Amino acid sequence: MSLATDLPSTQIFDRIAQKLDGSDSAKQQAIKDINGLYAFKLTGDGGGEWFVDAKESGQVGKGLAPEDKNPDATMTLAAEDFQKAVDDKTAIMQLFFGGKLEVTGNQMLMTKVDKVFALGK
Repeated sequence: MSLATDLPSTQIFDRIAQKLDGSDSAKQQAIKDINGLYAFKLTGDGGGEWFVDAKESGQVGKGLAPEDKNPDATMTLAAEDFQKAVDDKTAIMQLFFGGKLEVTGNQMLMTKVDKVFALGK
């Protein structure tokens, strides 16, 4: 499943989708390890809204959640900061404590977001 743009953030979500779609065992392991429905609101150039359902379906898509679902955690940050967070797992906490990342919903899921990002590398 391709989300059909060449933006770096979209490419990351495409890679996450490929890993989750590629193997049922990889999908089930991600759901077991992560157990959360994440929404990402990326602002600025290259921004947009995406979700990663690492709780039930293993689905990745545009928007904040699959139909009839609500995200467990929503993370709002600049698209360029998102790239930094994917590349360096310590960046997410620096962004959060630096006020560049807003998390609504279950903030404890932020501790597992590096596992989501690892799927996109």
